[in-house]
Amino acid sequence: MTKTLFKAYQLIPNSKRKKLPGFFSYSFVNTILDFISLALLIPVILILLDKERVKTVFVEYFDVELNNVLTIVLLLSLISFYIIKNLVQTLIIKKQARFIYSISSEISRNLMKKFIYDNFSNYNKTDKSSFFRDVFQLPVVFSTNILSSYYTIFSELIILIVIIIISAVYKPKITLLASLFLFFFVVVLLWLKRRKLNFFNKIIVKLYERNVKNITNILQGFVEIKSTRTEMNFQNVYEASNIEHNEQLALQTTFKQTNSRYFEIFIVIGLSVVIIFFMFSSEVVNVSVLLSFFAGISIKILPSFNKVLNAYVSIKSNKSCVDLLSNYRFTEKTKINPLKFESNLKLNNISFSHGKNVLASELNFTVQKGDFITISGKSGEGKSTLLQVMAGLLKPINGTIELDGLNIYSDENIFNFIGYVSQQPFLFQGSVLDNITMLNNEALNLEYVNKLIKELDLEDWLASLPNRLNSELLIESKTLSGGQKQRIALARALYFKPEILLLDESTNQLDDRLEKKIFNFLKSLTDSKKVTIVAVSHNNTINDYANKRYVLKNQKLNIKHE
Repeated sequence: MTKTLFKAYQLIPNSKRKKLPGFFSYSFVNTILDFISLALLIPVILILLDKERVKTVFVEYFDVELNNVLTIVLLLSLISFYIIKNLVQTLIIKKQARFIYSISSEISRNLMKKFIYDNFSNYNKTDKSSFFRDVFQLPVVFSTNILSSYYTIFSELIILIVIIIISAVYKPKITLLASLFLFFFVVVLLWLKRRKLNFFNKIIVKLYERNVKNITNILQGFVEIKSTRTEMNFQNVYEASNIEHNEQLALQTTFKQTNSRYFEIFIVIGLSVVIIFFMFSSEVVNVSVLLSFFAGISIKILPSFNKVLNAYVSIKSNKSCVDLLSNYRFTEKTKINPLKFESNLKLNNISFSHGKNVLASELNFTVQKGDFITISGKSGEGKSTLLQVMAGLLKPINGTIELDGLNIYSDENIFNFIGYVSQQPFLFQGSVLDNITMLNNEALNLEYVNKLIKELDLEDWLASLPNRLNSELLIESKTLSGGQKQRIALARALYFKPEILLLDESTNQLDDRLEKKIFNFLKSLTDSKKVTIVAVSHNNTINDYANKRYVLKNQKLNIKHE
């Protein structure tokens, strides 16, 4: 529990830790208001039990006679106080809830920032379903079930301790007896539930992750599932994992809510103990006062114990959330100065591999400004990997990359002067314009966007859309042809005006007419040295536009002879 608390504290961002004293000061205000309300409630209960004694107290201490009018005024005042108190506490709770969930937002933000700014190798190693769980679910679980629970334990324990101290001053023997009994009751209850707590801690997170994986499989493999007529198989797998996940959530909810049932047993036993205690005690007590006092504190003390117990259960059954989030290491990325491609890019004695399979050994390759280079070769020879090494996405086994005579290193993040179009174009849920500008609309160059639309022959398709550039595209939209996706991806890459554009089979879904039109446009850009192109392709048509042609074979890059 202490270790989990320390880890939870470490997970709170520094900007939020500074605000913790203010957060807990609100808790202190809440506690004071609860005690005042409790103190005011005891005389009301006493009025119901022994009105004459209350009248005597008013005359003796305040020299005022308690009549019906004064009683009504006092009750209305009490009601007003409770209304104001609860309004104030509602505002406090709202402020505290916003603070706790702002921590969730910042943790989620930091996780996404780490992921999106991380290097390509780590991206390839990341389990995407687990990451989805970590960035979307775990920060909320952390705030809801860990931070909120620790806050509940802190605030309710203060109330319980003060109530026990006051009770001990008033009736030390019975308070000690009740406290020991309550402590014993809670310890036994937690001991009986310990195995279930550990079980929930492990199983809930795993089942959620399995659900996400099954959903991802269906979303990404829709066509393949249809073509193999295996819909029922994937539906059954998802349904089984989803049912199991919800069953465990139901059991966890039941597990928490049954605590109050156990406290009912405790109340009955506690009252019996009080009665038996006074049956055999020689002490003379005013039963009305005693019952009023203990009835008043019971209104607060029993729900408080229930809250503390539920909070403890939440922490123990969600401990894995803290452990998983603690595995992330947030470090500031080293700022890399932007590079400028002036003359040439050289790969010197470069070797690279895919896993343990060496794809290139001591490869040398030079790209001059304004080149239009094509690279061909059999599947699996390493053409795409070569482009990724050139882009800075992958670190070679050995060798260096030179830019205009200067050794450069990217920390496996793409070089700023490189544009890259992969084999599978990425489209996201957003407008056509957003997909071209990648949400970079602050300095929007609409004239250039329209020029690219025209040159890449997207005008007719765009005219068919209801809102043209502002028309929404769905995630990995199946309503677009492969050729349309490739041209949008090309427009995106060119919009950012890269100095070197790497194309990985980026036109293989276009017909001959479109290919030739686009190649002519790309050739005009290289001729004017506005861009330099290195293209991997099996298409012989593109070779007609290239000034250098290479073939990757047997780990070597050789000039292609016609």
